[in-house]
Amino acid sequence: MKRIFFIMVPCLAAALLSCGRSPVAATGGSATDVGFVQGSVYRQDNSAASNTQVLLVPVQHNPVNPQSDSAVLFDTTDDRGAYKFRVSHPGLYNIEAVQLAERTRLFISGLDVRKNDTTAARAGFLKASGTVTVVIADSLRPSSGFVSITGTTFSSAFSGTGPAITVDSIPAGLFSTILFSSAAQPESSSVAAQNVSIVPNDTVRTANFRVLYVAKDTFLVKRDTLFMQRLESRGIAMVITTDALLSAADTTNINAIFFASTIGSSATAFLRTVKKPVISCETVVFSAMDLCGPQTGIDFGNIADSTNNISIIAPSHPLAAGFTGTVTVVNQNLALPWAAPAASATVVASIPNQPTQATIFCYEAGAPLYDAAPAPDRRVGMLLKMEVALNLNENGWKLFDAAVNWCLGL
Repeated sequence: MKRIFFIMVPCLAAALLSCGRSPVAATGGSATDVGFVQGSVYRQDNSAASNTQVLLVPVQHNPVNPQSDSAVLFDTTDDRGAYKFRVSHPGLYNIEAVQLAERTRLFISGLDVRKNDTTAARAGFLKASGTVTVVIADSLRPSSGFVSITGTTFSSAFSGTGPAITVDSIPAGLFSTILFSSAAQPESSSVAAQNVSIVPNDTVRTANFRVLYVAKDTFLVKRDTLFMQRLESRGIAMVITTDALLSAADTTNINAIFFASTIGSSATAFLRTVKKPVISCETVVFSAMDLCGPQTGIDFGNIADSTNNISIIAPSHPLAAGFTGTVTVVNQNLALPWAAPAASATVVASIPNQPTQATIFCYEAGAPLYDAAPAPDRRVGMLLKMEVALNLNENGWKLFDAAVNWCLGL
């Protein structure tokens, strides 16, 4: 007869090669107030997977900070690949399984276990595992802590030395929530990613902030790559689409949008009304975005005399990045772009000695844009046309960081 084990383990590394510090439930309850779960595990060739370790995990289980009411149950399959659990606390559970000798795994989610009933789990087929790399924004990442997958036993410690934390040996499947928490307060977790699909023998990269970049075409130029590198180094994922393909679906699960190219009229018409923060980095599109008027040389333009400096007009504003006075932002003198936004905008920086020629400005959500229509969300205008972006120094990049932070609410 197959035995069902209920064991206490401080770390499930031996069972699943992960470090979720999960309590394992003891038996309890009478025969009339418990539920049962049973199922079978198979290999890809449909043969029974005997001697496979199976875990029944409550969907609310946090492997970093387990609670007594979210204990994990453990069993081993018999010669027919079958397992069975006796559950004292009916509710929603997930199934994890690992064949240690073959290094294959499976994950089954959302089993509704009820009192006085037996829940039959769908047949599970073992596959190669995958890996997830979670990129966490630097302003949110604690100095040390954990990344964990809710409803599983999977977690990984990190030391805060970089934005990317990897959790490996994860079974293929869709995982609803990945959390991160500090070592000092593991009970206070924040969402790092949601609805992550793990693929066998592959690494999925995800982030807790996603910024949509609208490019001119599918070929990314060096400027685009610089934006991508800067964002990812801070733990922010840049999701790319082209202006011709831009649609409302692209903004799902997106925290902010920006563009640095002269994009088409259909894209600007959409971005003008989209209820997401938008950073506009191309001066000739400012008018189409309703950030300023339409007249070249009056409402926007480029300065006649080259410079490498801008003047901070509103040093207390978050977009000023803590700078005051005159700030060198590029590595060589350039004909910097400028715009004259509506009076409702906040001018954060301007061309030196030209306070009406804004180089960084913004509108709060609801503030009247140039044609008096309320801004659907936060709007930022910046001086990052091609030659400026390619020559930004660290001061310039910090101002870009500040614009992204303001749009993300950091």
